[in-house]
Amino acid sequence: MYENLIGVELKKLRLEKGITQAQLCEGICHQSMLSKIEKGETYPSAPILYKLSQKLHVDMEYFFVHAHMENYEYVKETFNTIRQAVQKKDYLTVKELVLLEEKNPTFNRFDELKQFLLWHKGIALYYVDNDPSAAIEILNLALKLNNSLPENINLYSEREFEIVNTLAVIYSEINKHETAFNYFNEAKKILTSKQLKDERILIRVNYNMTKVLTRLCRHEESIELCNDGINECIQMNSMYLYGELTYQLGYNYELMNHKEIAVDFYKKSLEIFSIKANHRFNEYIQKRISNLTIVN
Repeated sequence: MYENLIGVELKKLRLEKGITQAQLCEGICHQSMLSKIEKGETYPSAPILYKLSQKLHVDMEYFFVHAHMENYEYVKETFNTIRQAVQKKDYLTVKELVLLEEKNPTFNRFDELKQFLLWHKGIALYYVDNDPSAAIEILNLALKLNNSLPENINLYSEREFEIVNTLAVIYSEINKHETAFNYFNEAKKILTSKQLKDERILIRVNYNMTKVLTRLCRHEESIELCNDGINECIQMNSMYLYGELTYQLGYNYELMNHKEIAVDFYKKSLEIFSIKANHRFNEYIQKRISNLTIVN
């Protein structure tokens, strides 16, 4: 049965990690409930399963794909392909893949997989169909699949913070900057209190917050957050968004009319993008540098 398989997988993972029932359920639920879950006598609610998965250092998704899914590798490959398309800003491919997998019974059977598709359907609705209202509606629907209300944001998984991040980006791009900033700020508060499996999430939230602060003309705050993000990149030994954060520093200084400082940061961002073999922004940044160095 569905419930039995979740319980079996939970117990198997707990034993592999050498954790007792009492240790695992502490602060989450009664040991008697955990025992019933492992025996398949009851099914854990989404918040309980999420907390158990956090203690076991796996995503909630782990229990579904390992306990139920024969075609796990196909699902994993689909996830990777969609995420790669997002990174390349190839939103048309995202839309095509989502429409295809929406017909796949596997993706409709499990809320974890359905949530992933809804998240990316929201992205496609915004960037391909140019329909922010529909995108926001779908993204909020994706969040509700966890049965977590906004006041229970501390129960959100890392994926759900990614969805919140997407919502905030959309609000910012449709010029609802204060709403966007509130989303980012709330998400950051919770993220900094968690042990993240993917620390890049926090860098991404910081970067998006810097752009919102710039649009709100809060340049000094944006600069401070840019520097925080760059320091996180250095500590993580990661180039992730390093160039973008450096460019954003330059943009803030340009808007504050500190032209020489802006040019220095623009040049540094070009060097970083060059190291990453990312030349998409070269022409645009070079044009900004030229505009600032023209002798009147």
